[in-house]
Amino acid sequence: GDRWIRGALVLLVIAGVCAFVGDLAAGLLTAGAGLILKALVIAGFVDQRAAFDAARAAVRATEAADPYRARRNAARRLATALTERIAAPALFYALFGLAGLFAFGAALAFAERIGADDPFGGAAHRLLGWIGLFAGLPAAVGVAIAAAFSPGARPGRALALAWSSAPAPRDARSGWTLAALAGALDLSFERRGDWIGDGRARLEAGDLRRVLYLFAVACLCHLVFWAALGFMAAG
Repeated sequence: GDRWIRGALVLLVIAGVCAFVGDLAAGLLTAGAGLILKALVIAGFVDQRAAFDAARAAVRATEAADPYRARRNAARRLATALTERIAAPALFYALFGLAGLFAFGAALAFAERIGADDPFGGAAHRLLGWIGLFAGLPAAVGVAIAAAFSPGARPGRALALAWSSAPAPRDARSGWTLAALAGALDLSFERRGDWIGDGRARLEAGDLRRVLYLFAVACLCHLVFWAALGFMAAG
């Protein structure tokens, strides 16, 4: 309990400092070259290429004693990456500007560096769970839209299963998106105490490639949406 509280206080200080820096940067990067630099800063946080490369590495690293479980875990990492590295930073920027984007980046980095097993990072992981309850929805919608462009995938089922399998905060970092993947591709993934979806749990290599394809198209959908929103706001 002591370490949890200390970690929460450290997270509060780091996120507060980063939010202040982001707000300061937003005031400076307002015209000309500043707008270009601002766009590069935002792209650094909403890093689709890094998320996609990490996803491909996860797909390759699935040779294990239980390859089906390894592939399900790889799909879960893809779902988490879509929520936390694409949807969440874009949502925080849309709501709170650079200050919110910097604060979220600090919380995400803190959680990743400390790990889920150390109570010192417990507050950061709990915070990401609550953020996932909101950011996971647009991520799941992105998966459903991507399913419309994937042969054999079911976009309607993706939305229906995501909605009916609303996750608790402890599962929200990947819950919405994982449910959408399960519905779109007729798969099944384990969750704490139960399973998401009624499809196949024995994922083959081809299934994981289809998951990766949906991930890539969903990233593109989010890019187009937020770029269009940015142009509308600028206009």
